[in-house]
Amino acid sequence: MWEQDPDFDPFNAEEADERYIGAYNGNGFVTLMEDECCGNETWLLVVTGPCQGEVWTRSEMGIQRLKGCSFLDWLELHLSKKLIKYVEMCMDRESFNQGELDSIQRLKKPAKRITKHGFQWNPPTSITTVRQFESEHEILLPNEYVQFITQIANGGKSNVWSMYSLEDFEGLTGLSEPFPFQTKDDLGKIPINKYCDIWGESVWDDWSGYLPDIKMPEQAHQIWYKKEYSVLRGALPVIFFQNDPPPFRAAYSQNILILNGEFRGEVWGLLSHCYLPNVSKDFLQFMQFTLG
Repeated sequence: MWEQDPDFDPFNAEEADERYIGAYNGNGFVTLMEDECCGNETWLLVVTGPCQGEVWTRSEMGIQRLKGCSFLDWLELHLSKKLIKYVEMCMDRESFNQGELDSIQRLKKPAKRITKHGFQWNPPTSITTVRQFESEHEILLPNEYVQFITQIANGGKSNVWSMYSLEDFEGLTGLSEPFPFQTKDDLGKIPINKYCDIWGESVWDDWSGYLPDIKMPEQAHQIWYKKEYSVLRGALPVIFFQNDPPPFRAAYSQNILILNGEFRGEVWGLLSHCYLPNVSKDFLQFMQFTLG
């Protein structure tokens, strides 16, 4: 009987251990479907061992384990025509090297300026929960964010700083819609320096003059600190920050994770009158800066 490795990662078939390739000849698998039109794709259901119940695939590109993908998950993805996109997502998520994993592990200990206010992490969530969230909203979350919430923590909270959990986004709409700034040209339509003075004009008041086709929603999910921020469809408001209470004047900000377009994966800031583009190139970089 083939001896399965539950920590199996994707690999190129030319470099694969023979025991994995041999497994695709019927040892411990049931063939679900063969598609000769798309890279000779073969879908197989594992029926024995620690990976029992998972669906794996083999094509001209090599062997791919769809970790945690059950038969019902596979069938739903196939019928909704999202199967190929899901496989690509799995391949991307397995591409992190050990150095990146070690780096995010160090983020488990937040900075003193956060912990002094009683900060606590939530437990990590499962990849199944992530997949359900993505399916519900018809999106693919950026890889770095998924890695953080499934391996470090699904959010956390203190009196002044919060990273929202997936559960906090229940009822949030518009995540699959295009982010207003799909390209750098779109970003150049608004002279953002004009709105950097917190006592001056607000970009949200002038929004319709720059981007008339992108309307302010009539209602905003409660997770948005300001209703105006919710015009940024195609973005996830992942972080909320309030500075220390008196003697300082209270100030609030949110950070959003871009879900589509040229800026996908970047973290931007929302502060009072304006937005702050390109705060961090990805979620892990942002968290390293914030908690380091």
